[in-house]
Amino acid sequence: MGCERERHEAAASYLCGARTVGRVATDIGPADLPVEAPPRILLAVDMKTAAALGATIPQVVRLRADRMIE
Repeated sequence: MGCERERHEAAASYLCGARTVGRVATDIGPADLPVEAPPRILLAVDMKTAAALGATIPQVVRLRADRMIE
């Protein structure tokens, strides 16, 4: 995944949050807001930290990871 795409997804997330805050501040109470799920959840696996903790990351998790940190 390229840095530009990560920046775009982060910007979209911030924009969504700002829109929600704006709705609460102007006309809608927090209890009246719909529940929204993120369009995508990114999975990053830090192999160095996993090794330091003595954790073994299964192959299926490593294959599904969007980002591997060595």
